[in-house]
Amino acid sequence: MVIIGSGLGGLLCGAILAKNNRRVCLLEKHHQIGGNLQTFIRGGTLFNSAMHYVGSLDEGQVLHRVFSYLGIEGETGTVKMNPDSYEQVFIGDNQYTHANGIEPYRERMLSHFPREGRAIDTYLQKIQDVWNSTKVLNLQDFRNLYEVETLYTRQNAYDFIEGLSTNRDLKALLGVNSALYAGIPELSPMITHAIITYHYIQSAYKFSKGSDKLASSLRGVIEGHGGEIRTSSEVTGMQFEGKEAVAAELADGTAVRGTAFISNIHPANTVKLVEPGRFRKAYVKRVEGLQNTIGSFCVYIKLKKGRVRDIDSNVFISVDRDTWCAGFYDRQEWPSACMLYTTPDPDHPGHADSLAVSTFMKYVELKPWEHTTVERRGSDYRAMKKERAEKLIALVDSKIPGVTDAVDAYYTATPLTFRDYTGIPEGSVYGILKDCTNPRRSYISPNTRVPNLFLTGQNSGVGLHGVLGVTVSALFTCANFLDAGKLLREMRNE
Repeated sequence: MVIIGSGLGGLLCGAILAKNNRRVCLLEKHHQIGGNLQTFIRGGTLFNSAMHYVGSLDEGQVLHRVFSYLGIEGETGTVKMNPDSYEQVFIGDNQYTHANGIEPYRERMLSHFPREGRAIDTYLQKIQDVWNSTKVLNLQDFRNLYEVETLYTRQNAYDFIEGLSTNRDLKALLGVNSALYAGIPELSPMITHAIITYHYIQSAYKFSKGSDKLASSLRGVIEGHGGEIRTSSEVTGMQFEGKEAVAAELADGTAVRGTAFISNIHPANTVKLVEPGRFRKAYVKRVEGLQNTIGSFCVYIKLKKGRVRDIDSNVFISVDRDTWCAGFYDRQEWPSACMLYTTPDPDHPGHADSLAVSTFMKYVELKPWEHTTVERRGSDYRAMKKERAEKLIALVDSKIPGVTDAVDAYYTATPLTFRDYTGIPEGSVYGILKDCTNPRRSYISPNTRVPNLFLTGQNSGVGLHGVLGVTVSALFTCANFLDAGKLLREMRNE
């Protein structure tokens, strides 16, 4: 069984299938596995490239059960955030915190908005109803994979929140999490907002020990069960015999044969590997024409020792109440919002060693450098990044004073960087954009017209990104090869 791409989806499929005695071989075009789990070291400091924040990891919750099944629950590189303040939110001049657990979350919201009990209760009931309706999130059933005709895929998240109350501050706060899926008011479905929000309300962790720890632990499962991972092995095409694929062709001219194939790369890139005629023209046109979410601009800051307190929370900053539209900025007003995370300094308890901050960035702004490669983009590109980085750091400093003076060094990444390292078109931060007005169009099944070619990752299956979404997608993909009921029972430890 050949898996194309070693992002989280490919690694999870490889680990689950290898554990169940399938012979697997993962092919990765880069020298480092993990996709967005990759880390890098600059100036002796370790930085997570893109994955910082994950939920549902407490004992008994969905990700804890999956990782326990694989035997890696203690090897994920995560530490729990402060459950009393797992999120800190700055909106204009206002500051809020969120607490883990439905009741603590509710009580904290009521402390911020004591007259909005009905709106808060309606909101919390809705997100729980959505979560429970998707039975795979409770490891109960695969059959309601992503029912595109249901209310929750067609219900607009923005409209639901707008209808809860006339309190603009409450609605702004409830809309902040749209940044976790690049929400668009007229398009984003309630199912996306609810699942992502409730995922973190259950529990919240950050990758303070390096997100690559999760990748390496999954690699250990794969190789421990006889599987193989080949890096620097870019797949450029596929060979067929009859209706089925029989080999993946590599850039060096070699071919890796297999009985089944799983693609963990973007669907638009997957169809390019397959000769014309294997997929229907309408399918290819749809997949290649789907809009991807906006990309991100990231600044990775190495801090001077003992200068900035470690923040045991995920931090959102929005300059005003328009928390939904960070991606619809005017160039002169950028950045209008950001997210940031710190990592603790083991040598200075209570202080941060580094800080990572990200905001949205339009790919169109990078058109002058679209055909360049990493470290070869020229002085104009470097100057643009410097200007953007200083503005973003200034926004952070406006809420966390002293950050600017505490910067020892910083490094940057644009959507071009993510495009070149992950292969995601236009460096999209959350993959294919979901559309509640036409949910069928953006739904990508893990099964394809090629009988033994399957998809996995943030764009297929349940259609969610992040650790949770990709894990669920991997489960659906693996269910094509395993006894699905038995797999879920074992994950529930029954």
